[in-house]
Amino acid sequence: MNSLLVSGPPESIERISELVKEMDRRPLQVHINAVIAQVTLGDDISTGVDLLRRVEDVKIAGQNVSIAGLYKTTANGSFLDPANLDTIGGFTSSLGGLNLYATVGELFNVYVNALEATNRFKVLSKPHIATANNEPAQITVGSRVPIPANQQSSIVGNGTTSVTSNIEYEDVNLTLEVTPLINSKNEITIVTYQENNTVSGSSVINGNEVPNISTQNLNNKITVPNGAICTIGGSITESKNTAVTGMPFVSRIPIIKHLFGTTKAGSNRQELLIMLQPRIIDTADDLVDVHTTEVQRTVIGPEAENFIKPERDTSDLQLPTFEKALPYDSAGYPPDAPAATSGKANVTYDSAGYPAGAPAAPRGFFRRIGAALKSR
Repeated sequence: MNSLLVSGPPESIERISELVKEMDRRPLQVHINAVIAQVTLGDDISTGVDLLRRVEDVKIAGQNVSIAGLYKTTANGSFLDPANLDTIGGFTSSLGGLNLYATVGELFNVYVNALEATNRFKVLSKPHIATANNEPAQITVGSRVPIPANQQSSIVGNGTTSVTSNIEYEDVNLTLEVTPLINSKNEITIVTYQENNTVSGSSVINGNEVPNISTQNLNNKITVPNGAICTIGGSITESKNTAVTGMPFVSRIPIIKHLFGTTKAGSNRQELLIMLQPRIIDTADDLVDVHTTEVQRTVIGPEAENFIKPERDTSDLQLPTFEKALPYDSAGYPPDAPAATSGKANVTYDSAGYPAGAPAAPRGFFRRIGAALKSR
């Protein structure tokens, strides 16, 4: 337990006490939703932003909401704070942008699904990261690929050559590292580093097939309001490809294959996009809101919640009923039974061995035989 010893005038001690209360706070945290995607470019789409602007309208609760474009500002040039907007009707055409997700909730996920429906937008990962203020956080997903490092040749006894290869493993990962810093205006400055390694074909070196590893890196620093969504892009890669068309089998015969088929060279251009939504977690209510949003974004979220906290309807639950063997009075005792006493009770029994006031018990087979033998 930390302690602070202060000595001085009362006004100084009071001021120091106020400063300690201001400093002795739980550190703020930031929860970041991220979508890392690859956009396939072409003649009609030169950048990823072009694709974002094509998917402009998403219908929610019967209303079309414009969400495409970059982050917008208000009339006086300041950033729009989504926390101050309570309904969809509060948005106008001049306030469109990805920042709508902070208020509408499921809109961001719907928008990503609409982008995937174009067959040009491929989601590589949807990580969720939570970290303390001004502390880095990292998430890595990938695999390790075997690569021949070196070879050793040796001659065995029968004169043949034996080749031994040493194998090393190379990491092929998708990495996202973020460092959020909360500003005084309820804005968040995010420093991001993203690296995407992929296996793109292979090369033959000294008779060994070695995989080619392509790398894409993004470094960025941006400031956005709490709950807004920013899009980072610009990393474009281009790969060459060849398409062969023609008659089956005949188009593969040398010399005459050009008469029955065509070969067309092309290129494949792709851009890496990152969408980030930071949210400040200051109170327990903020944490509950983040948890609720994440549960709603998953397919099995509500089912998992019901599994953890089942809600059973007991209104139609039937409990078993039993019939009383003897009539009972309001106190719960047989009316003809003798009253209980604090000492030894005096009870009169009949010839069959039962209390005189109790109803006769049914006699079974062996009891009837015993009574018959006794009467003889």
